[in-house]
Amino acid sequence: MWLLVGAAFLLRLFFLPLNLYRSTDFEVHRNWLAITHSLPLSKWYFEKTSEWTLDYPPAFAYFEWILSQIAQLCDPRMLEVSNLEYASPETVLFQRLSVVGGDALLLWGAWRLGGSRSAALVLCNSALLMVDHIHFQYNGMLLGLLLLSAADIEQGRTNRGAAIFCLLLSMKQIFLYVAPVYFIYLLRGHCGATFAPRINLRFWNFLSLGTVVLATCLGLFAPVLLTGQAEQLVQRLFPFGRGLTHAYWAPNVWAFYNTADRVLAKLGLGDQKGHSSTAGFAEVYESSVLWTVPPKARAKVYSGLWTGWKRRCVRSSFDSAQRSSSDLYALAHNKVFGILRPRTHGPYEATFALTLLAYIPLMVAMWRRTSPQNSAAQLNPGAFTLYVAL
Repeated sequence: MWLLVGAAFLLRLFFLPLNLYRSTDFEVHRNWLAITHSLPLSKWYFEKTSEWTLDYPPAFAYFEWILSQIAQLCDPRMLEVSNLEYASPETVLFQRLSVVGGDALLLWGAWRLGGSRSAALVLCNSALLMVDHIHFQYNGMLLGLLLLSAADIEQGRTNRGAAIFCLLLSMKQIFLYVAPVYFIYLLRGHCGATFAPRINLRFWNFLSLGTVVLATCLGLFAPVLLTGQAEQLVQRLFPFGRGLTHAYWAPNVWAFYNTADRVLAKLGLGDQKGHSSTAGFAEVYESSVLWTVPPKARAKVYSGLWTGWKRRCVRSSFDSAQRSSSDLYALAHNKVFGILRPRTHGPYEATFALTLLAYIPLMVAMWRRTSPQNSAAQLNPGAFTLYVAL
């Protein structure tokens, strides 16, 4: 199996001298290298020279800063913020190699969780090869962190596993969808929470786990928050103004909605004024037949998620962000078209409620199947990884 692992890395290196297709994500990450290297931390989430503004959490920005310290030895020009679309051979080679190096975490996580066989299978995953090493992203590295976290929890190193997951959340916010699994599983199995016939909790386990989680998150986010970028960070991480569909390939149930619209348009319905694709740009998908899903309810959703003393400031910044399109990649827009009128209220509330409802069966099953009496990992080996995979 280790021969197959070696072959998988050789294949990655084989891609390097080839002039392969690369997506706009290549320029995205080059720009982030430039931002984190050339500007003080206090300006990272305000910089908008390029439309590809920094919209990942702070830990990924720190990762880009670390890479930039090496990048300056290869080609300093790639670290100039104004040098848009720069892609010298040295730049391409460096960024491609950074993805290959990041896959070391994928190897480590897969091996920790399932041994050499699992490591070989994961590294040979064709989807990861295409998305990371051709299209250009760092999904393998992030998946490696998730596997390392799951492996620690499976092996009883709960606090360390939780800290790694916090690091992962601080690198890419999309992993929030796994957070309920961690919360329920650790609350029940590690902290021994019960509510019937009486309330019970392993207080010291709960306290130590909570301390680790809070300390990790505060340590990673504090440098950005203390430089006055809290509101800007939130609107970059959660740009509700783009709408639910965001692009015609929207990775949720709205993808089916968009597909239905395209099929109806092909059948000759509607006024045929909608766009059929986004040409690689991050923009709101414009329907031809069905209602367009506009970003009208962003302030309402935002106030529902972040209430309290920050509400007015955040809502104001969101309105400002809409007026200044560059704050939302300068590409999020919405037009009126199709045979039906656009909806005046985006279905964010319904989507949020349906998402919570979809989680309930899994959360209930986890709660019932996880024993509060002993270590959940010891009683149900492999269960946590299965829950994460679901």
